[in-house]
Amino acid sequence: MDASLFSWSGLIITVLVVVAIFAIIFFAVRGIVRFVQRRRQLRAEALAPRQL
Repeated sequence: MDASLFSWSGLIITVLVVVAIFAIIFFAVRGIVRFVQRRRQLRAEALAPRQL
C-alpha cells in the first residue's frame, strides 16, 4: 500500500513539474514573441511614418 501510494505521489509530482515547465516555456515564448512584434512595429513606424 505504501509503495503504490509513494509511486502515485511521485507520478503526480512529476506531472506537476512537467506542466509547470511547459507553462513557464509557453509564457516565456509568448512574452518574447510579443516583445519582438512590438519592436518590429516600432521600428517599422520609425522607418516609414504613416501617411494619412
